[in-house]
Amino acid sequence: MSKTKKKILFLSPYPEHSAPSQRLKYEQYFSRFEENGFEVETSAFVSKELWSILYQEGKFITKAWHLFLGYFRRINDLIRIRQYDIVYVHLWVTPIGTPIFERIVRMLAKRLIYDIDDMVFLGHSSSANKFFKFLKGRNKMIELMKSSDHVITCTPILDKVVRKHNLNTTDISSSINTNVYKFKSKSINPAKIVLGWSGSHSTSKYLHLLDNVIIRLSKEFNIELKVIGDDSFKIPGVNVNAISWMEQDEVVELHKIDIGLYPLPDEEWVMGKSGLKALQYMSLGIPTVATALGANFRVVENNVSGILVDPLDEEGWYQSIKKIIEDRDLYNQFSVEGRKRVESYYSLDANFGKYLKAIWRPIDVSMLIHSLERGGAEKVLSILAEQLSKTKNVEIVLLSNIINQKLSSNISVKYIMPNNLNWLKFKVIGVCIAAVRYKSYLEKNKIKTSISFLNRPNFINVLASANNSSIETIINERSYPPEAYKIKNFVNWSTKMLIDLLYPKANAIICNSQLTSQYFKDRFNEKVLDKIRVWQNPIIIEDIAIKPRIYSKKSPFKILAVGRLDKNKNHKLLINALSRIENLDVELHILGKGSERKSLMQLRDKLHLQSKVIFHDQVYDTTPYYKAADVFILSSFFEGFPNVIIEAMSNGVPIISTDCKSGPREILNIDDNIVIDKMFCSKYGVITPVNDEVEMVSAITNLLGSPEYYNSLCVSGFERIKALKKSQAQNIYNVDFSN
Repeated sequence: MSKTKKKILFLSPYPEHSAPSQRLKYEQYFSRFEENGFEVETSAFVSKELWSILYQEGKFITKAWHLFLGYFRRINDLIRIRQYDIVYVHLWVTPIGTPIFERIVRMLAKRLIYDIDDMVFLGHSSSANKFFKFLKGRNKMIELMKSSDHVITCTPILDKVVRKHNLNTTDISSSINTNVYKFKSKSINPAKIVLGWSGSHSTSKYLHLLDNVIIRLSKEFNIELKVIGDDSFKIPGVNVNAISWMEQDEVVELHKIDIGLYPLPDEEWVMGKSGLKALQYMSLGIPTVATALGANFRVVENNVSGILVDPLDEEGWYQSIKKIIEDRDLYNQFSVEGRKRVESYYSLDANFGKYLKAIWRPIDVSMLIHSLERGGAEKVLSILAEQLSKTKNVEIVLLSNIINQKLSSNISVKYIMPNNLNWLKFKVIGVCIAAVRYKSYLEKNKIKTSISFLNRPNFINVLASANNSSIETIINERSYPPEAYKIKNFVNWSTKMLIDLLYPKANAIICNSQLTSQYFKDRFNEKVLDKIRVWQNPIIIEDIAIKPRIYSKKSPFKILAVGRLDKNKNHKLLINALSRIENLDVELHILGKGSERKSLMQLRDKLHLQSKVIFHDQVYDTTPYYKAADVFILSSFFEGFPNVIIEAMSNGVPIISTDCKSGPREILNIDDNIVIDKMFCSKYGVITPVNDEVEMVSAITNLLGSPEYYNSLCVSGFERIKALKKSQAQNIYNVDFSN
């Protein structure tokens, strides 16, 4: 971290050292932030005066006046917000109305962190204080979820909900300062048993779920119910000691409890609660009985460090509490194991690193691509990002907010183009706009390495970073340009012009095939040659997961084709070829979506192949389709280094491919000097001339009629994938794909 201190402004709803959602989350880390080079400043919307009356009935005029003063403080915060490196918002910026203040904070903040506690955006509020129901307005929270650079959640379920809006999240439970919440060895005194609960006026109503249980226990034992946080709490017929919460007395009062109670209703918003009450009890060595809901499952190890009881199971609550009272050994076990669990997983030491990484995470590598659709380039980038993230901080930068690739939580995602701007329609203008935005992003985050995939992101990357000597600019060409841009039109002409103009300025030009590499070597001058490198698409060991199949004469044989339904993929060739096959029962299954779907279906219907050609949509997991296939066919006019062939061979499926130069020849290990004008049977697969229906029919019938050759392709193809994996040029990005 830089020696220059980073300034953090915490915009909190409530005053310091008041609300549990603040003091037992980020507030207790303030001194640690300062020790790690941060300057901390807080600004609360609710004043101490308002906090003292917030949950009291009435006093609307006084509350309204303090509400006005809160807005005045927020306006002052906006005036000075640019002074801070990080703005940390808890729950909301202001309580009432549309998310105007939240949007202004997002616009002004250099880095915005959002901390959301519980499922408060569902609209749950205190029935004792309906005036402030706006404090939990949904729109403000959804706005902050979407727009923040990083979101801190507190339970796995809440994290899952937030990740629908923002992939940059960290799940950090409420934490316990074990130096303050000190463990004391406890033993229960049968002469007087103190059942305890701690919370606030707004949640004490859930303790009433146990009224019948506590009344029943009071008839058998000398029970005192200690309630901390609601001094008006009562249960008729029960000895209740209800007191107000005071920070300086909290630990002392909690230590007076023999068994901690944590009842919750079976409602959706509960799934966002972090199990804080249980953590407080357990840290002090207080055996705990809690409702079996939400985060309580991860906080309390049932029958090891406490007991979990199903909601509304009064008999279960009664028997569990009685068991702890009567079994001294079990009482001691829960006391000791509860403390151990807090120290291991929920202490400040256990969680501070997560806060530090979420709040200030210097980005080592930026990876730019248009979107994360289910294409080959997108999959390669996702795999590479995953490997790089093991040793570096990686952020994927998108021009369009489409994500259909699986990413781990340690990879952050950033959008740099407005969602409402279809910038691609502007071609060159759109590239220039994106380059300006990307340059600002690179400079703001002091990025050292910028990697891009596909030509338009490559152009943006070079324009934004190539003139900055402190940034290593790496571009990835994923197609075979002579074929991809051979049709004479303005778009292809301008694309080739920009390739010639911009690609040589990059520090490295990565090609996914030898043929593409040779194209650039022939096109560029000698100064550029040492920048051109080949890195075949990565093959992860998990992809090689099954044994090669054995030929089985069955009906029908299933042919599989996977890819975008566009003209280049030439699925028309397969449908026409299928109409020529007479002696074999064959089905063609096509996976993908695209502009040619309608015309391909019309061709199928025209040829009366409705029962033989089956269209499937684009799917996330293609493995079941590979497993069901007998043959995989690639029918493209041109390719880069097609992942689909690798995936099919990894699943033991024999390959037929058109001779689209770049990619298939290298994967199937066919000599570039071999001229293919008819079907060619190699050791690893069958190659046919591009767009030749007759030879494609020959390839299909020959392969499906030759059991020995079929079996040999299954075995040798599988071995070829293993060999390709071992020979990958893994050092280009300094990552290891060996495990």
